[in-house]
Amino acid sequence: TWVIWTGNSLVSFATSSFDEGKAGAWLMGASIFTCAITAGIGFKRNRGHIEYSAEEWVILGIGVGASTAAWMLTGESDFGAGLLTFASLLAFRLAFKKLWVDPHADAMVIFWSFSLAFPFAIAAIEHYSVSTTLHLSMALVTDIVLLTVVYGRRYWLARH
Repeated sequence: TWVIWTGNSLVSFATSSFDEGKAGAWLMGASIFTCAITAGIGFKRNRGHIEYSAEEWVILGIGVGASTAAWMLTGESDFGAGLLTFASLLAFRLAFKKLWVDPHADAMVIFWSFSLAFPFAIAAIEHYSVSTTLHLSMALVTDIVLLTVVYGRRYWLARH
């Protein structure tokens, strides 16, 4: 999932920068680094053996490939931002499934840091449009929902 989010963050940063998101786009740029580091840690933790499902490849293809192609073919970043957001929602679904089964599988500090930083990034956007706000807003909402579900699940499992 972190590989998908790295690619999606890269495209989101590019579309937001292209549409003059300016300062607000840079936090998405920083999230590329954070997601890539997290993916690298997972890769190292699994001793270089990570298998990707067909579903993950499709999501990566939609997020990076289709959204970039749509942006380049139409010259308009809004449709690409919509595809990118859809792909990220599919990736969050994978994360929810994994964290529902094992709510301790991921460190929540990354989701906390994004949940705290993304409102500032949205406020810093200089030109609000679909391509500058949609993916970032969706990431904020899904991070908060994911944190709520994971901590609720941890609490429930500790009591039962």
